[in-house]
Amino acid sequence: MSVNNAIKNHYITFFAILAVFSIVAAMYFAMLAFQPLPVEGNQQLELTNSYREKLYESVDCLNNIESNLGKVTTSHDRQMQSQLLAKVAVESGNLSVNISTLPVESSENVNSIEKYCNQLQQYCISLIRRLSTDKLDSKDIETIGKVQQTSGNIKKFFKDAIDGDSKALQDGTDDVSTLLDDSFANMEEVFTYEKLIYDGPFSDSINEDVAKVTIDPDSASDIAKRVFGEATFIGKTGDGQYLIFSVRNGMGRVLIATDGKVAEAEMQIDQQGKAKFDTKHCINQAEKKMAELSMDVKAIWVSREQDNIVYVNLAPVQNDVIIYPDIVKVAVSNVSGEVVGIEARSYVANHKERNVMLAEMPESFKNGYNVKSVRKALVQKGEKEILCYQLECDNNGQYFVYLDKKGHEVEIFKVVKGTEGYIVM
Repeated sequence: MSVNNAIKNHYITFFAILAVFSIVAAMYFAMLAFQPLPVEGNQQLELTNSYREKLYESVDCLNNIESNLGKVTTSHDRQMQSQLLAKVAVESGNLSVNISTLPVESSENVNSIEKYCNQLQQYCISLIRRLSTDKLDSKDIETIGKVQQTSGNIKKFFKDAIDGDSKALQDGTDDVSTLLDDSFANMEEVFTYEKLIYDGPFSDSINEDVAKVTIDPDSASDIAKRVFGEATFIGKTGDGQYLIFSVRNGMGRVLIATDGKVAEAEMQIDQQGKAKFDTKHCINQAEKKMAELSMDVKAIWVSREQDNIVYVNLAPVQNDVIIYPDIVKVAVSNVSGEVVGIEARSYVANHKERNVMLAEMPESFKNGYNVKSVRKALVQKGEKEILCYQLECDNNGQYFVYLDKKGHEVEIFKVVKGTEGYIVM
């Protein structure tokens, strides 16, 4: 590789890192900074105007996303495409933050938009990584075009919501939540892109509301120490749902939920160097750490190693049924062999006693699918949990098809090229 190409690839990779950092920073500081305003007296109007502002900011984000995705499909320069994709990733994070602050109860549609933001972020980052060594192909451009179309559909929906609620919002009505609920509940199907996954099926499991923290910091501190060692309490998140602990002199953080469960943890360590630990070790470390944190989960999926990090998805398994709503994601360094990240918000929000059983799948259900493996699974679709058969299929790429007890398709996911992983169990 020439020196110029090496330098160019270095900067393309830099944009991937920049995108990840910007997304994490935006989400983290928004989470810390957002405090719901009192709703008494004259402050009701201020609160209403704040919601309206978030709607307009969401439209601005979608304008930028749609514009930059269009530029990506037009550009033929890898460095320019990486810069544009980094901007899209950041705007997706901003959009997700705006959505999360709206007083909307139509959770299925809100979660659909938040899932779109999450998928778009991860898709952009995966494309930026690929652009460091390769160019986008025609299928990539086609998919980006569909994602761009979806952004336009969502933007139109937001504009219609603003136009429809404009007078009521301007008057400072006391019933803003109901108006927004009605708008979101009447949302038509706007998602035209193929549902993509990067780190295993249902890795972005829907979260139910989490109760505000009631555990005291001293008790939570003992739990936080089990993750990365000594932990210092620094405050609550803006929504009051989690206690935040700083670890290893500010090099990481741990979030503890009201029931004392670890909801999230991350550690910044140097990942440079040669991998010393294999995938099996990383799986064992992930399962061991979750057992130490009193989470009864098993490894179900391992994503392809990226930047010396092995990503392991874990979930409870009952009567051979994978409980996807309670999924936990763990990042393990194959350089140090340590757990460096945990994302367990779905487990914290959704975990409960269940009695799930499902008969073996009839062979006839395989007809028409190029099936590689079959598992039983409990999946979340909107606000419902559905027992399904999980079919791992090969159709010019890795797909997961979910069939209900009658053989009807409930969900289909395509694994993004270059991020293919494998089922552990």
